[in-house]
Amino acid sequence: MPAALDRCLQSVKSQEIDHGSFEIIVVDNNSARFPADIAARHSDVRFLSEPRPGPGLARNTGAAAARASRLAFIDADCTAAPGWLQAALNALDHGPANTIVGGDVRIGFVDPHHLTGIEAYEAVFAYRQRMYIEKMGFSGTGNLAMTTDILASVGPFGGIEIAEDKDWGNRATAKGYRIRYVEAMRIYHPGRHDLR
Repeated sequence: MPAALDRCLQSVKSQEIDHGSFEIIVVDNNSARFPADIAARHSDVRFLSEPRPGPGLARNTGAAAARASRLAFIDADCTAAPGWLQAALNALDHGPANTIVGGDVRIGFVDPHHLTGIEAYEAVFAYRQRMYIEKMGFSGTGNLAMTTDILASVGPFGGIEIAEDKDWGNRATAKGYRIRYVEAMRIYHPGRHDLR
């Protein structure tokens, strides 16, 4: 996983935004070994720890430490496409005040010209963000952006005992917030190696 985190950080650090700056926070979620070598290579990134297992709890820890008024979440094994962060900011800044945005999630193929069977399957059936957002009222939280005010209003993400993304999204829509799909807010998730 350290190599995936390193790729993720490189992709996020290379994002360009129209104005201002952004901070990057990594929350280690009780890894067997803290990625100290990655932290040393990325001294401009804040590394925090959340010992309780679950991506929702790690997101809560990072959000609580953030100094910005807008939050964008990406999972550590994913990479952000160029323009990912600007697309999220544009959608938040130019949409209604009650907007939450979720972006496109694609499979990061090892060799785009020769897909494995699992990569081909996942490219069609995994991470169906548009459907989740438009038909089911939630976004996967591995590619999600909102203001800190909205997060405070909806409340924290749940723990590992629930589907934290569906739970949070359903609570947000029940409060009247609108989740929008933003295709240009694209990330790549690695394909799985086998069916297990």
